[in-house]
Amino acid sequence: MRRNSVLRQDSVHLRLASRWVGGSRVRRMWMPQLPQPLRWDHNAHYHRWLLHQLPLAPRNVLDVGCGAGGLAAKLAVRTAHVDAVDVSAPMITRARTLYGPTGNIRWLVGDLLDPGLPLEHEGYDAVTAVSSLHHMPLQPALRRLAGLVRPGGVLAIIGFYRRASPTVLSRR
Repeated sequence: MRRNSVLRQDSVHLRLASRWVGGSRVRRMWMPQLPQPLRWDHNAHYHRWLLHQLPLAPRNVLDVGCGAGGLAAKLAVRTAHVDAVDVSAPMITRARTLYGPTGNIRWLVGDLLDPGLPLEHEGYDAVTAVSSLHHMPLQPALRRLAGLVRPGGVLAIIGFYRRASPTVLSRR
C-alpha cells in the first residue's frame, strides 16, 4: 500500500501515516480522518460573519494573517482587490497553490508591523484579522490595523484574548 493512501471504512476515513527520520520509516499507524462534511475549522467558522461585516461594494480589503488563503479567496469574490498578508512564507505558498493566480489577490509575506510592508497608502475599505492578533503585540497591532482602515471603513477582528502575549511575557 502506498504511503498516505486513504481507505474508507465504516464512514470514517483512515489514513496510513508514516513518520520518516533520516530517510527510514520508524513508525506506521492508522489515523482516523473525518469525512469532509464533518470537519470543523475554528477560523473558517467565522468567515460568513466576517463577510457580512463588509461595507457595500468595497474596493479593496486587507486580510491579516491570511494563512492558506480561505478568507482571502472569499473576499476576492466580493471586492475588486484583496491584499492577503501572512508572516509565514510556507502559508503564502500554500495559498498560492490552493487558489492559483488570481487577478485580484496580492499574496504578501511579511509582518504587519513592518512599515516597509507594501500596503495601500490610502487605506482599505475593510481590514480583517482572524486568529492572528494574539501573535502580535496588542497595542501596536491595533494602532496599525486601525490606521489601515479608510474613514467609514470596517475593522473586523476575530481573536483570542490573552492578558499578555508571548512577546510581552518575554520582556518581563
